Amino acid sequence: MANSVNFPLNLRPSARSYKPGQYPQTFFKSINGATSVVQFGAQESNAELTLQFSNIDDSAADSIIAVYESANGYWNYVDFRYGKVMDGAGSSMQRRMREDNPLKWRFKEPPTVTYKFRNRCDVSCSFIAFLDG
Repeated sequence: MANSVNFPLNLRPSARSYKPGQYPQTFFKSINGATSVVQFGAQESNAELTLQFSNIDDSAADSIIAVYESANGYWNYVDFRYGKVMDGAGSSMQRRMREDNPLKWRFKEPPTVTYKFRNRCDVSCSFIAFLDG
């Protein structure tokens, strides 16, 4: 079973985007054009969350990369409950993005670090939510 890895507590994103997940379903189209749908569950998965951090220092970027390495080492998931990641999002949206729901967040891809100045950078992180089986 997967364990949680806390996202750095003191980091607040400068931008955040969220895309709700999809329900497991299959569409069947007959010869006459009629479509039938078979839904295999009542819980959506594969929701996506992108966090962007602007003008942060090297140590903050390093802490994000450390979470990435820790979460991917043992199929752990990222926990956003205790930090400032969801600050600025309304309470309804926070409920969707935090661990209160059955979806678990994992990195979709490695974080991207873009240097602007010496010791200052932008970091972009993409996450995908799954149901832990």
